[in-house]
Amino acid sequence: MPFLEPPKTELNLYISRDIAPSEKIQVQLSSKNVPRATLTLTPIDPLSWASKLGTKDEAQRPKTIAAPVATWNASVGSPGQKPNPNQADTYYSRQSNLPKVKPGIYLLTATGGGKTAWATLNVTRLRVVTKRSPDRLVTWVTSLGGGVLPGTLVQAFRPGGGDPLAGVTGKDGLWSTKVGPGPRVLLVRGPGGDVAAIPNGVEDPNGKLRGHVQLDRPIYRPGQRIFYRALLRRTLDQGYSLPKEDTAVVEFRDARDNPIDRFTRPITAFGAVEGSFDLPQEAMTGPYTVVIRNGKDQLYQTVSVAAYRKPEFKATLTPPTRVLAGQEVSMALKVETFFGTPVAGAAVEYQVRRSPRPFALTDEAGRWFASGDGNLYASDTYGNEEFSANGAVQTDLKGQAVIKFPTAADRGDSVYTVTGTVVDATGRQVETSGSVNVDAADIRMGLATDQSYVNLGDLAEIRVMVQGGDGKPRGGQAKLSLIARDWDEKLGRFKERIVTETSVRVPATGQAIAKFAVREAGSMIVRASIPD
Repeated sequence: MPFLEPPKTELNLYISRDIAPSEKIQVQLSSKNVPRATLTLTPIDPLSWASKLGTKDEAQRPKTIAAPVATWNASVGSPGQKPNPNQADTYYSRQSNLPKVKPGIYLLTATGGGKTAWATLNVTRLRVVTKRSPDRLVTWVTSLGGGVLPGTLVQAFRPGGGDPLAGVTGKDGLWSTKVGPGPRVLLVRGPGGDVAAIPNGVEDPNGKLRGHVQLDRPIYRPGQRIFYRALLRRTLDQGYSLPKEDTAVVEFRDARDNPIDRFTRPITAFGAVEGSFDLPQEAMTGPYTVVIRNGKDQLYQTVSVAAYRKPEFKATLTPPTRVLAGQEVSMALKVETFFGTPVAGAAVEYQVRRSPRPFALTDEAGRWFASGDGNLYASDTYGNEEFSANGAVQTDLKGQAVIKFPTAADRGDSVYTVTGTVVDATGRQVETSGSVNVDAADIRMGLATDQSYVNLGDLAEIRVMVQGGDGKPRGGQAKLSLIARDWDEKLGRFKERIVTETSVRVPATGQAIAKFAVREAGSMIVRASIPD
């Protein structure tokens, strides 16, 4: 007779905030076919545990040093969740609060369904701020209420416990010491047996490869020769030095990241590498990559390869200045030769994509900051642009057409971008694009603050900026709320709670400062509204 196989079980345990007061730590349980679990919290040795941070032994379950301080049963599933008779396996997931326990380093284990999961956590009421440079470490220690803690022991060692440094904080709660680059683990021992462990590190800034790659043209056809030249340097304190190596490896990769050729080139006395590469006649088009390897480091440069030819006509999209959400957009398209003759009967296929347009307040320094990896990592080109519409139109005898599409009434301030391909009667084609701002209301408002942290009892200052849809400053009465998010175990989600509210009159200049009295600790949300 057939025997039914018992259901397979899985149990997982995760703690996102693993160093905090016990009332701020939340445990995430997830399982397969395990509706309930037993959790146990047991002390472990702080120094032994901290010395393993950043090493291969960190993944090993630590040994306990005392009896459990807390044991409790927890439901893994949502309230009222039951197995589905039409489904072989039942998956559960739930977040719960940690019971209140004394500060220390603990091993948390969860058992159920024949499975065991574990995680470590640091219960502490210390506040520790660390700053690193390549040759110095500064540590500031305060109580949870913000009072400085002089005489606090701070230990700093490399992962594994090597090269130990130690000292005590001064009357201002600060401890500073010379230290070399590389990872460190700080073990801070406060009053009453309180302890906090903080991984900290900074890379050695010296010896990093830097360079500038030059090409003889911005775009190439298949079959053409690419001439390249790269200037290589290594970082040294506040300047640069020449590479110590005599050669560099230059590799060309096609648009699918397949290596197609590799050369070993000499480095000149000026730190330059140069040469050429012939693209195959049948080379695929797209972004190619030049990779220059020097020692263990490498540089990247993108090369555009396209079977291009000079276009013989142009297409221009003229969007409206501004549209309110929910309204239809009409974009005028005009197709003509470079001599001004209309291109009649051209087929136009287009796509419309929407992306959010947040009203961000940035200063000059913020606008200058940017970062990118080029084509170094695979990414979704349209990852932040959701598809909205597509269609096809044809130009009339005047070379004109109108592209129309709806906008969502409930998606907030957005940018709708139209990209189109225009093909004339002879099969020649050009690309065109245009975008339009679609606003949820006739007024826009942004918030900003220079304060990442505010002490209890101090005032939090929020900058409020208001503009009309035309981009000009606008005044009005703004209402602001300071909101906390509390985890509700019964509902299995966060609930918002208004801590305090205030209002501020925004003058015609469109800018004002709102102030909140901070009466509660935690991570807060500031939300504002103003009528249009």
